[in-house]
Amino acid sequence: MRTVRFWSWTCLVLALASTSLAQTASPSPQAPPSAAPAPAVPLAPDPYGDAPPVATPADPYGGPAIAPTPEPAPAPAPQPYAQPMPAPAPAPQLYAQPAPAPQPVPPPDFDPPATDASDADECVLGTFCFGPVLTLGVFNPLGIGVHGRIAKHFGFAIDYQFLPTVGVEDASVGMAMFTITGRWHVGGSPFFLGAGFSYQALWAEGTFQEVLGDETAKLEASVDIPQFMFGLGVLGGDGFVMGIDLALGVPLGDTDVVFAGERPSGNQQLEAMYDSSKDTIESVAETLLELLPMTFQLNLFRIGYIF
Repeated sequence: MRTVRFWSWTCLVLALASTSLAQTASPSPQAPPSAAPAPAVPLAPDPYGDAPPVATPADPYGGPAIAPTPEPAPAPAPQPYAQPMPAPAPAPQLYAQPAPAPQPVPPPDFDPPATDASDADECVLGTFCFGPVLTLGVFNPLGIGVHGRIAKHFGFAIDYQFLPTVGVEDASVGMAMFTITGRWHVGGSPFFLGAGFSYQALWAEGTFQEVLGDETAKLEASVDIPQFMFGLGVLGGDGFVMGIDLALGVPLGDTDVVFAGERPSGNQQLEAMYDSSKDTIESVAETLLELLPMTFQLNLFRIGYIF
């Protein structure tokens, strides 16, 4: 009984093994022929100009080539509208400001008053101002005069300046100058340029006495110099004024020393002293006039009141 079962299972296993071998040895089905390569397809350009051209493959089943539908370019992001800057808030008022009073409207033929400084500050005689002025200067140290202003741009000055006669022992000297000048105030300012005429005078006198007697002799000498003057300076226009100026004088002709008095006679000693002093004065005067082709006057301080 066991022998029958053994052979039954053996036959069944062999039958199954032969069936498996038969399936393995059977030929596989042939693959269909491959399709011919698709013809070259031109690159389809992007109608929007954004993406590069893309190659369109042919249908593997022999159909016509179909160009892919281009994707539309993305729409630009919307730009926000420019927002106006907010106006700054007004500063808080610490105190309430009163509203301005309404200004009256002038009639058509209304003529407003002049606001020019020269019209607002008129002098006693309108635009003509004058008044006394005192001067301290060099060479002609003391002076008094009358200065004036015509409108804003013009003025004048009349001055007499002098050095009081001073003496040393039996000799004394002195000088004086009379001046008339016109002035132009640049731009109506206190600064001015001036020109005019002056008369400069110098004098000296000496007394000689005989050594062994009581007889005396006097020698007087003077020099007169007419000249053209020009200068510059600063002086106010009206009211209380102060200033300073410099003037140069050019002689108008030759200048000579003039001697006054009579030459003593009958006394040889006095005659010799007189002649010696006269020669010395003439020599000194000529030397000074040659070294100084022009004179000058520096007025260090002027003070006055012009009304």
